[in-house]
Amino acid sequence: MATIGVDCNVTLAGPNVNGGAAVGFYLKPGSFTMTQPRHVQARRTAAGTVSYVENGLGKREFAFVVLCRDKIRNLDGTDNATTARQWRDRLWEFYASLNAGLTFVDPLGDSYRVRFAACEDRIIPFGKAKLWVLEWETRVELREV
Repeated sequence: MATIGVDCNVTLAGPNVNGGAAVGFYLKPGSFTMTQPRHVQARRTAAGTVSYVENGLGKREFAFVVLCRDKIRNLDGTDNATTARQWRDRLWEFYASLNAGLTFVDPLGDSYRVRFAACEDRIIPFGKAKLWVLEWETRVELREV
């Protein structure tokens, strides 16, 4: 079971992935953002001027970069057994779950119902010929439902 502050920074859970159990991910430091736009409507008054009416807050949007790397250390200093490929494949498994709302828990422990808006891999090859490892930094965008 993934636990924020122990073996991950955020969790995702959905009915079609990992039997519905939460999966934890580590974030690239400084990459997490949450925005919540306001719904504002411009209206023309009888005098011909424009006034703005706020209709409330919009849905939250989350963006962050997941570190898909080998030999990540848990926050308590122990080694995490998950490989770079496993982190990345699990993330894309969530992305491929069409028409399924997900439960996202942010680094503060707040829970939201979300859907994927976008997912982008940045591949990081390193090493010498035939002795190389692939790692990923995967940018995720989620929208509250």
